[in-house]
Amino acid sequence: MFIDLAQILWKRVIAPLAEFVGVVAVLALLMTAMDPYISSDPTKTWYAVKNGVHADHVTVEKKPHDCDFDTAPLANKQCHYEARELVVTGENSPNRDGSTQVMVSYEKVDD
Repeated sequence: MFIDLAQILWKRVIAPLAEFVGVVAVLALLMTAMDPYISSDPTKTWYAVKNGVHADHVTVEKKPHDCDFDTAPLANKQCHYEARELVVTGENSPNRDGSTQVMVSYEKVDD
């Protein structure tokens, strides 16, 4: 009877709990590995991961909103903004250590 109870306890409580703890541990390791690339700005994070640089080395201009539908006058403005990425490395980098710098700006495009 004790062996049956131990097997039931293992299958219904301990094994799922161990699996959950394992998943949480893997997620914690992934978050620790991604820490240099993570920023509160998702655009900045995207360009940091894409170019393999620290998030502090990514500069993103604020995206203009004058092409949005709900900007006065209310209508389709027949335009949008596209992101332009500039990657600067080595001696041309604005960083004193010569590391890679990523700069993102937006260019207006007529539809």
